[in-house]
Amino acid sequence: MPGGAVEKGEHLHQAVVREVNEETGYVCKVNEIHSVREAVFQDKKHHALIITFFAEITGGQIDILDPDHDIEEVKWVSKQNFQKLNPKLYNLLKLNEDSQAFYQFEGNRTVG
Repeated sequence: MPGGAVEKGEHLHQAVVREVNEETGYVCKVNEIHSVREAVFQDKKHHALIITFFAEITGGQIDILDPDHDIEEVKWVSKQNFQKLNPKLYNLLKLNEDSQAFYQFEGNRTVG
Protein backbone atom coordinates (compact mmCIF):
# COMPACT_ATOMS: atom_id res chain seq x y z
CA MET A 1 0.00 0.00 0.00
CA PRO A 2 1.29 3.49 -0.76
CA GLY A 3 2.47 5.40 2.26
CA GLY A 4 4.94 7.85 3.68
CA ALA A 5 5.42 10.91 5.82
CA VAL A 6 3.64 14.23 5.68
CA GLU A 7 6.05 16.90 4.48
CA LYS A 8 6.49 20.28 6.17
CA GLY A 9 3.63 22.63 5.25
CA GLU A 10 1.58 19.82 3.74
CA HIS A 11 -1.94 18.84 4.80
CA LEU A 12 -2.68 15.16 5.41
CA HIS A 13 -4.91 14.79 2.34
CA GLN A 14 -2.22 16.44 0.20
CA ALA A 15 0.31 13.92 1.51
CA VAL A 16 -1.98 11.02 0.58
CA VAL A 17 -2.44 12.30 -2.98
CA ARG A 18 1.31 12.96 -3.35
CA GLU A 19 2.39 9.58 -1.95
CA VAL A 20 -0.09 7.65 -4.09
CA ASN A 21 1.10 9.52 -7.17
CA GLU A 22 4.80 9.06 -6.37
CA GLU A 23 4.46 5.36 -5.63
CA THR A 24 1.92 4.33 -8.27
CA GLY A 25 1.63 7.08 -10.90
CA TYR A 26 -2.09 7.41 -10.18
CA VAL A 27 -3.94 10.55 -9.13
CA CYS A 28 -6.47 9.88 -6.41
CA LYS A 29 -9.31 11.53 -4.56
CA VAL A 30 -9.20 10.96 -0.80
CA ASN A 31 -12.48 9.75 0.64
CA GLU A 32 -13.30 8.90 4.25
CA ILE A 33 -10.83 7.78 6.88
CA HIS A 34 -10.42 4.06 7.33
CA SER A 35 -8.33 3.86 10.48
CA VAL A 36 -5.77 5.43 12.77
CA ARG A 37 -3.17 3.00 14.03
CA GLU A 38 -0.33 3.76 16.41
CA ALA A 39 2.99 1.99 16.82
CA VAL A 40 6.34 2.60 18.47
CA PHE A 41 9.32 1.41 16.41
CA GLN A 42 11.89 0.66 19.09
CA ASP A 43 14.87 0.23 16.77
CA LYS A 44 14.52 3.72 15.35
CA LYS A 45 12.99 5.24 18.50
CA HIS A 46 10.15 6.41 16.30
CA HIS A 47 6.55 6.88 17.41
CA ALA A 48 4.19 6.71 14.44
CA LEU A 49 0.55 7.34 13.72
CA ILE A 50 -0.50 5.33 10.67
CA ILE A 51 -3.58 6.91 9.14
CA THR A 52 -5.28 4.94 6.39
CA PHE A 53 -7.89 6.39 4.02
CA PHE A 54 -10.24 5.05 1.42
CA ALA A 55 -9.46 6.69 -1.92
CA GLU A 56 -10.43 6.39 -5.55
CA ILE A 57 -8.34 6.73 -8.69
CA THR A 58 -9.25 9.84 -10.71
CA GLY A 59 -6.43 9.83 -13.27
CA GLY A 60 -2.86 9.01 -14.09
CA GLN A 61 -1.30 5.73 -15.09
CA ILE A 62 1.10 3.26 -13.53
CA ASP A 63 4.49 4.95 -13.15
CA ILE A 64 6.58 3.95 -10.15
CA LEU A 65 8.88 6.65 -8.79
CA ASP A 66 10.86 4.63 -6.26
CA PRO A 67 14.44 5.79 -5.69
CA ASP A 68 14.79 3.34 -2.75
CA HIS A 69 13.67 0.37 -4.88
CA ASP A 70 11.17 -0.75 -2.24
CA ILE A 71 8.29 -1.25 -4.68
CA GLU A 72 8.20 -4.53 -6.56
CA GLU A 73 4.91 -4.13 -8.40
CA VAL A 74 1.86 -1.87 -8.66
CA LYS A 75 -1.52 -3.43 -9.22
CA TRP A 76 -5.05 -2.99 -7.95
CA VAL A 77 -6.67 -6.10 -6.56
CA SER A 78 -10.00 -7.10 -5.07
CA LYS A 79 -10.37 -7.42 -1.32
CA GLN A 80 -10.29 -11.20 -1.68
CA ASN A 81 -7.02 -11.16 -3.63
CA PHE A 82 -5.51 -8.69 -1.14
CA GLN A 83 -6.36 -11.14 1.63
CA LYS A 84 -4.40 -13.85 -0.20
CA LEU A 85 -1.45 -11.58 -1.01
CA ASN A 86 -1.07 -9.99 2.43
CA PRO A 87 -3.19 -11.78 5.04
CA LYS A 88 -1.42 -10.09 7.98
CA LEU A 89 -2.18 -6.55 6.78
CA TYR A 90 -5.66 -7.59 5.64
CA ASN A 91 -6.48 -8.71 9.18
CA LEU A 92 -4.73 -5.75 10.80
CA LEU A 93 -6.87 -3.37 8.74
CA LYS A 94 -9.99 -5.39 9.65
CA LEU A 95 -10.97 -5.62 5.99
CA ASN A 96 -12.93 -8.77 6.75
CA GLU A 97 -15.36 -6.73 8.86
CA ASP A 98 -17.95 -4.12 7.98
CA SER A 99 -16.59 -1.83 10.66
CA GLN A 100 -16.57 1.91 11.02
CA ALA A 101 -13.33 3.87 11.18
CA PHE A 102 -11.22 2.67 14.10
CA TYR A 103 -8.21 3.43 16.29
CA GLN A 104 -5.81 0.73 17.39
CA PHE A 105 -2.55 0.77 19.37
CA GLU A 106 -0.28 -1.82 17.83
CA GLY A 107 2.33 -1.73 20.58
CA ASN A 108 6.06 -1.61 20.36
CA ARG A 109 7.63 -2.94 17.18
CA THR A 110 11.01 -3.71 15.81
CA VAL A 111 11.67 -2.95 12.18
CA GLY A 112 11.49 -5.93 9.88
